[in-house]
Amino acid sequence: MLLKPNNVEVPSLEGLNAEQAAAKAEEEGLEVNRVEQPSLDAPPGTVIGQTPAPGAFTNSGSEIKVVVSSGPPMAPVPAIVGLASGPASEALSEAKLEVVVADRVYSASVPKGSVVSVDPPVGTEVAEGEAVQLVVSDGPEPVDIPAVAGKSESEAVIAMDNIGVETTITREFSDTVASGVVVRVSADGETVVPGDTVTLVVSKGPDLVTVPSLRARRKPKPKVPPRAWSTLRSTPHGDATSSGDRTRQRVLR
Repeated sequence: MLLKPNNVEVPSLEGLNAEQAAAKAEEEGLEVNRVEQPSLDAPPGTVIGQTPAPGAFTNSGSEIKVVVSSGPPMAPVPAIVGLASGPASEALSEAKLEVVVADRVYSASVPKGSVVSVDPPVGTEVAEGEAVQLVVSDGPEPVDIPAVAGKSESEAVIAMDNIGVETTITREFSDTVASGVVVRVSADGETVVPGDTVTLVVSKGPDLVTVPSLRARRKPKPKVPPRAWSTLRSTPHGDATSSGDRTRQRVLR
């Protein structure tokens, strides 16, 4: 007994949209079983594969399995707000998304170099390869240093506190600025960022010098050697001449 040969040649359906593929298969007396698969190259709804392959023979009424593109694979935008731009870019690359730094803005709450916002928003399903735009922080906005030279130390400290700047105090003598008054501000440049520290140089007034006394000093009286006093006390009153001679001799010794 001879087997009935396959009598239908399988048509090529690749590149057609799903409706066109189903119509062409039907013309040959075949049915279509459709499954979807993501594809970066083919538009959604386009046939990207089939089984049996084109040119093969099959029985009339048999089924052709066609693979239809569902478009690019989708991925959610990862949670990268608040991350530094480096780790944020790595997270997007792992999700097969393109990174675009769209803008940089000042922010008092987000550290410099970290992500302020993303577009599309975090959690949005986007196609692989799609660009995600980042807005990155430039840190707090710089502010001008207040003109505090000539103000009291307390006034200057309050002025710095009002712009969010820390202060340290150094003191130096000054012949022109009164004690307790700010001589100058020591800082890099004319602007600061809130949270920075500046140095206030405060006057100690003029440097006082001790002047030595100019009063003439009295010369001390000459002292008589103790030995001479003991000799004078021991001389007898009766013999004035001889005792005087002896006293002079002993004194001269």
